[in-house]
Amino acid sequence: MSGKAKHTADEKAEAVKPLPGAKSGQPEGTANYLLIFKESGEDAEEAVKGRREFYEAGVSRSASFRQKLSGWLEDQGIDERQCMIGKPTVFPMLSITCTPEVVKLIQSLPEIDDVVRDSDDLTVAR
Repeated sequence: MSGKAKHTADEKAEAVKPLPGAKSGQPEGTANYLLIFKESGEDAEEAVKGRREFYEAGVSRSASFRQKLSGWLEDQGIDERQCMIGKPTVFPMLSITCTPEVVKLIQSLPEIDDVVRDSDDLTVAR
């Protein structure tokens, strides 16, 4: 036998991390949603730009709103256990995992066009 310690089956089971998409990390009472942004006058201007500029403008808009939303949620006393915000994307939307009560608050923001419940089988990338 080599000098390495043997691990019991229980120890190995504890070391196994859940697969992507597993619900184990999602707080109780939350669901996945997509926040869809309202179109701005700048959206039409972005359409005529090259792909790189279009991509950078989309990610910038999403990142800017994500930062604003994060601060707004903090001002409302809502912490990460109640609302987790996904990473910015090129698309005019953000993914979130939150409670239905938080969704109602977010729907009142002027930048939001719609909030759509996403599949329960997915997790939000962070």
